[in-house]
Amino acid sequence: MKTNVAAVFGLAAVALIAACGPTGPIASTSPSASAAVSPSVSTSSSAAQSPTAMPVATANAEIRSSVTGAHPVLLPSSISSTWSATLTTPSPAFFDVTYQSRDATQAIELAIVVPNPPPPGPNGSQTQPKFHGDAHSLYQVNDKTVATSDRWLMWNEPGTWTEPNGLPGVPYLLYTRGLTDAEFWEVANSLK
Repeated sequence: MKTNVAAVFGLAAVALIAACGPTGPIASTSPSASAAVSPSVSTSSSAAQSPTAMPVATANAEIRSSVTGAHPVLLPSSISSTWSATLTTPSPAFFDVTYQSRDATQAIELAIVVPNPPPPGPNGSQTQPKFHGDAHSLYQVNDKTVATSDRWLMWNEPGTWTEPNGLPGVPYLLYTRGLTDAEFWEVANSLK
C-alpha cells in the first residue's frame, strides 16, 4: 500500500492549524518548499516505485479523473506540450505533479496539500498577493538577487474539499525552479 507523504504532512499541518489557528506557514528545516510536497513512499516491504515521466496531457487527464474530493481541480494551461510530467499517484483529495522542461533547467510543481514550506533566507522575500481572493495567500522568492530563484505560492482556492481541515476551500501549493518572476506569474495566472 502506498502512502502519500504530502497527505501525511498535510494532515499533521491540519491538526496543528486547527489547534493554533491559521497564522501562515510553519517554519521548516527542509531545504526547499518542494520538500513540503514529497513523492509517495511505500509503507510495505516491497520496494518503492518511482513515478515515471509522462506527457503533460496524460498527467492532467489522470489528475482530473482521479481527484474527485476537491473542487475545483486547478491545472496550468500554459505548460508546453514538449515538457514532461511526473505524477505521484493521486487520491480523491490530493495530487502532486511536477512538470519539467526537456533540458531539466525548469520545473513546476503543483499540489493540493496543506504546505509546510521553510521561511525565506536572508535574500528572500514574502508577500501576500491575495491570489484568487485569498487574503492569506503567501508568495515567496527564496533569493531576490537571482532572477530564476526558486519561488512558491500557497493559497486556499474557493471551493470544496473532502478533507476536514478547518480551512476554507482547497489548499494549493505552486512551486517553481528556474523560472523568472514573470514566468512564474504566467503559470499561476493560467491555472484553470
